[in-house]
Amino acid sequence: MRVLVDADACPVVRQTEEICREFHVPVTLLCDSAHVLRSSYSEVRTVGTGKDAVDIALINLASPGDLVVTQDYGVAALALGKGCAAIHQSGTWYTDENIDALLAERAMGQKMRRSHGKKHMRGPKKRTAEDDKKFCESFRRLLTRQMEAETGGQKKKMEFQYCKMEIFLPESHLAALQKALQDVDAGHIGNYDSCLSYSSVTGTWRPLSGTNPYIGTQGEISSEPELKVEVTVRVENVDRTLAAIKAVHPYEEPVINVIPLYKTSFD
Repeated sequence: MRVLVDADACPVVRQTEEICREFHVPVTLLCDSAHVLRSSYSEVRTVGTGKDAVDIALINLASPGDLVVTQDYGVAALALGKGCAAIHQSGTWYTDENIDALLAERAMGQKMRRSHGKKHMRGPKKRTAEDDKKFCESFRRLLTRQMEAETGGQKKKMEFQYCKMEIFLPESHLAALQKALQDVDAGHIGNYDSCLSYSSVTGTWRPLSGTNPYIGTQGEISSEPELKVEVTVRVENVDRTLAAIKAVHPYEEPVINVIPLYKTSFD
């Protein structure tokens, strides 16, 4: 299952991607060559600028069980016909029960626009944060339904090969961390090992009663320069890597984030 987005002038691309990232569901954004889309998560497909080019490409790509995000009632009707679920940017679900009425509404609107000629007709109202919230809630429900239908009522369990680990620590302990990661083969990518990256950040914390802070004073907020170290680790090596990091980390409560990677360039 994947989510296909009719992305030309779509106001909910970001929201769709964020929710799909949370559920580890792949996304394909389709747009014409008059638009420029970039994404760190989704696959972006650019098609020609011909009439309905994006609509045709999306429907040709769709498979039963996919979820389509579109404001075009005609695309939604074709998606339903292929066994897909479909949702409008307003959060309305397209269904076999409402699609005929929506198509009739579209036809009526087109007729009215032709009858007005060049006369001004009021466009859609400005989108609000409440509109985005409504879409997100509705999209999350529909996505969950599709995932459960795909897995016979069970939420889809994704299999991961790699995780990204983020480690925050003082620069003085970088060398010790690098050695510890190397010893457990963290950051091994293809024919390279000891692969990691780091950048400067500022950490803020307040030690509470009963703590023994490496830096700072109980009850007072501290802000100190730190390094954010990022390293890729195979899933089966995560626990061993965590133990190695904690053994050389100076903090009582080190911040170590473990983030599953749906896909990497070296899978």
